Amino acid sequence: MEAVFLLVPPVAFGLFLLITMLIDRVGATISADRADPDSALGASWASGEAHPDRANKPQYRMYHIGIGFTIIHVAVLLVGTVPVTVEGAVLAMPLLAVVGLGLFALLDSDKPQPER
Repeated sequence: MEAVFLLVPPVAFGLFLLITMLIDRVGATISADRADPDSALGASWASGEAHPDRANKPQYRMYHIGIGFTIIHVAVLLVGTVPVTVEGAVLAMPLLAVVGLGLFALLDSDKPQPER
């Protein structure tokens, strides 16, 4: 049996699904949180709603940095698929310039702006 068979998308999906189910079952048996129905695992405040014991709001101070990392990762994936030729460089350079300008605007948006 060749290993290429494992790279067929339906086979790979089924394999990863089985591995995920196995990890979930192992986690369910060793986790004490899932046994208690009133545990924090299913609590509604985990999604950003008000915590029942505390009255503080979530802070998004680092949100722009997370979006910046997302933009960088998508740009790396796009540039990584460009062929290594002159035509590929002509295609990748404007893409990287736009990504750079977007990151500059994103990181500059965190600073207080003067009144206009």
